[in-house]
Amino acid sequence: MKQLDDSTPASGSDAPVDDVHARERSLQLGGAGIGPGFFSKYVGFLSGVRDELSKVTWPTRKMVVIETFVVLVVVFFFTALITGLDRFFALVFNRVLFGG
Repeated sequence: MKQLDDSTPASGSDAPVDDVHARERSLQLGGAGIGPGFFSKYVGFLSGVRDELSKVTWPTRKMVVIETFVVLVVVFFFTALITGLDRFFALVFNRVLFGG
């Protein structure tokens, strides 16, 4: 059985306790939280986002309107088709099962 002392964490890891706490502090400060360099990383990220968005080929207003219309027509068509099939099969099953 492994013997634990003050320099070994209870988790069974071979890293000394001080290293574990240092790693936790670095995650809290620099990893996901606010710490040294946080705002420069944030500004760099936003700059990268702006650069990538400038490379996007945006559709024209006319294309957006046409494609939106096509989507709405297709949705309406399939809604009507499924509704019609549902009513047809309900009518058939009612006649077969209940004779009505």
